[in-house]
Amino acid sequence: MEKFKQQPNLEDAQAQTPQTREQFEQERDIRAEERSRYRTIWQKILGREKTGEMDIAVEEALRMDAEIETMMQEGKVASTTEAVEVIEKEGKFGLKGQERIGKEEWARFRTLQFGGALEKNDFGKASEIVYRAGQEKKVDDENRQILKETIAPLITQKVAELAKSRDGRNFVRAFYELGRLQPITAEGLSQEDLQSPEIQNSIKENLISWMRTNPEYFSEYRDKWANAGFVENKEVLNTLPEIQQIAKEKLISWMRTNPKYFAEYRDKWGGAGIIDERLMNQLPEIQQIAKEKLISWYRTNPRYFAEYRDKWADLGIINAEEANGWIKSVS
Repeated sequence: MEKFKQQPNLEDAQAQTPQTREQFEQERDIRAEERSRYRTIWQKILGREKTGEMDIAVEEALRMDAEIETMMQEGKVASTTEAVEVIEKEGKFGLKGQERIGKEEWARFRTLQFGGALEKNDFGKASEIVYRAGQEKKVDDENRQILKETIAPLITQKVAELAKSRDGRNFVRAFYELGRLQPITAEGLSQEDLQSPEIQNSIKENLISWMRTNPEYFSEYRDKWANAGFVENKEVLNTLPEIQQIAKEKLISWMRTNPKYFAEYRDKWGGAGIIDERLMNQLPEIQQIAKEKLISWYRTNPRYFAEYRDKWADLGIINAEEANGWIKSVS
C-alpha cells in the first residue's frame, strides 16, 4: 500500500483525459452496483460484502500501480510519469461504458467460481463452469472473450504451481481438462520440474493407460504432450516396454479371432509410429496362430487353405511358400 499512498497516478491519468472526473465516478458506481449484484444469497441476507464506489477506486489505483511497476521492471518506461503517459494512450483505465462494465463484472463473478474450483484441483468442475457460463442467455462473443482473458492467468498460474510442486497426477489432469479452455505448453515453466520423475512418470502412466483402453488415443495424446513441449522425444514413448507389450497382446488376440483385424491395426499402429509392422508379422505367436489355422483348414477344406493362404500373404502376415511347406510337413 505504501506505493499507492505515494503515487495517486490513477486520478492524475484520468484528470488528463477528455473525460470528466464525474464520468469516472459514475462508472465506479455502476461497477460497484454490478459487483454487488453478484453476491450470493447469504451475503445479501446478511448484508455482507457489498461493494462501494471507494472500493472500486482503490482497486483501480492498485491495478494501475501494479501496471506501472511491471512496465518499469520490464524496462518499457524510465519513470512513473512516462508510464502514466503510456497507460493514458493505451486507454486501459479509460471510460468503458455500462455495457462493458456489466460484462466484465459478469466475467469476474464466474472467474471467482472458476478459481475456487482450481484451488480444490477440481478441473472438471472448473471447465464446466466456463462451458455453462458460455451457454447462458444474453451471453455473446464479447462476454466469452472477456471470460477467456480473465481466466487465462489463473490457468497459467495453476499449471506452474503443479509443476513446481511436482504434483504429477494433478498436472496430467489439468493438462487435459484445462487444455480444453486454452493451450497449455511448457513455455515459461522450469525444465527441471517438468523433467522430474514425478511429472514424467505420471505422463507415461497416463499414456500407458490410454494404450490399454484405446491405442488411437495413445498416439493422439502422445503427440499432444510432445507438441506442447512436455516430452522431449515422442519416439521414446513408443518404445516403452509396457506400450510394446500391450500392442503385442492386442495384435495376437486379434490374430486369433480375426486376422483381418490384426492386419488392419498393425498398419494403423505402424503408421502412428507405435510399432514396427514387419516385426509384428514375425512374432512367433503370430506365425504359430497362422500355421495352426491354415493346417486346420487344409484338413477340413483345402479350398479354404488356399484362399486364406493367399489372403494372408497379400496382407503380409505370412509367406505363401512357407505356408505350403507347413502343409507338406503334415501330409
